[in-house]
Amino acid sequence: MSLYIYAVMDSELEFAAPLLGLDCSPVGFIACGGMSAAFSNLERAGGRLGPDDALVHEAVVEKLMTIATVLPFRFGTLFASQKEVLIMMVEHVTEFRENLARLRHKVEFSLKVLWPAESVERQVVQSLPPAKSGGHGLSNSAAGQYMAKRFGAFRINQLMETEADRRIAEIDRRFSRWTVEKKLERLLTPNLLLKAVYLVEADRQEEFKQAYADMQREDGDLRYLFSGPWPPYNFVRMRQRSEPQRSDVINKPTAVTLL
Repeated sequence: MSLYIYAVMDSELEFAAPLLGLDCSPVGFIACGGMSAAFSNLERAGGRLGPDDALVHEAVVEKLMTIATVLPFRFGTLFASQKEVLIMMVEHVTEFRENLARLRHKVEFSLKVLWPAESVERQVVQSLPPAKSGGHGLSNSAAGQYMAKRFGAFRINQLMETEADRRIAEIDRRFSRWTVEKKLERLLTPNLLLKAVYLVEADRQEEFKQAYADMQREDGDLRYLFSGPWPPYNFVRMRQRSEPQRSDVINKPTAVTLL
């Protein structure tokens, strides 16, 4: 039997009614220094887990978030015994406390923005002035035509980057008033203009969601994927560990899909 860990919490409170985790096993709590680790017993051979288990993991963490600040563990984190869990908590007590204090009363929102890259590129090309011929000695040679083509592609790429930055800045500006921290990734694929996560004070989340609703109603060629509030998966700061095999903590479960 293994112990499956869901999260560390800034509380030793427990639910009045039983909370069920993987395999409908009751979620228990291991207390340590004013914190607690939420776990359930896992008796599967080899501890094999699947996509449905990731959804259970996420559901448990969301329930925990209603009674405490949580630092979610990576989906699939197993320990051999309660003693090993306590050793892990003692080793990381300072980092856990720092993160819990910084993330208290805060939630995370996720935003993905898709744009029609091919359509935008056509508009960029149409906006370019006509190419001048005879501007240099190689313009009519094969080498000259090749260089002109390369320069044209470079110029188009520059303009696409500029347009992407302009749009991202405009999107981000709408949320800045309510954002405590943020992480932005741009153009991870040609059509994925922006992948962003925002950390927001819990008592400002309705205003944050309204800002998104206002943006979504506007006409335009962008598509949005928005979800939250989540526990602050992407804003936990953990220093590199000398023994990474002991506790593989804190990342969002990969199988959880956007709403």
